[in-house]
Amino acid sequence: MKVVIINGKGESGKDTVVDISEIYSQLTVYNFSSVDIVKRAGHLLGWGNEKTAKDRKFLADLKKLSIEYNDQPTNYLLYAIKNTEEESLVFCHIREPSEIKKLKNKILEEDLNIEVTTVLVKRDDQIFGNDADDLSEQYDYDFTILNDNDIYDLRLRVLDFLKNINVPT
Repeated sequence: MKVVIINGKGESGKDTVVDISEIYSQLTVYNFSSVDIVKRAGHLLGWGNEKTAKDRKFLADLKKLSIEYNDQPTNYLLYAIKNTEEESLVFCHIREPSEIKKLKNKILEEDLNIEVTTVLVKRDDQIFGNDADDLSEQYDYDFTILNDNDIYDLRLRVLDFLKNINVPT
């Protein structure tokens, strides 16, 4: 199993990178986000699937509370990883550098025989007004995928990335 912790500001193309990986990878691809569980709670509190700056800040703040209360975002991702098939490529979306480090360390501590790679998808320098987006580049990633051209160029960059982490294509 290969786990890719993927990050980037909103609208940088993270899900597009996952979609392209699914096309080229011979492994089954899974796509999880540390905010999945937070979105469920957000719905109960009236969040309506919007992605405005106000919505992004709400989810980021709610996630922060969940991390402080019971570390649920990391626990959710660990559970998801452990319940996928062995021959797979698992993408885990995490925005906060401290949370990236935490998940990577927990996987290593539990000796799950999983290769972990971190990747930043970078498009532009837009400011969102929340730490989850605005501090996303403050981690020492293993790889960076620039999404600064067209979809064909991005496909080539993702294919190159997959080859670099030894994913059969």
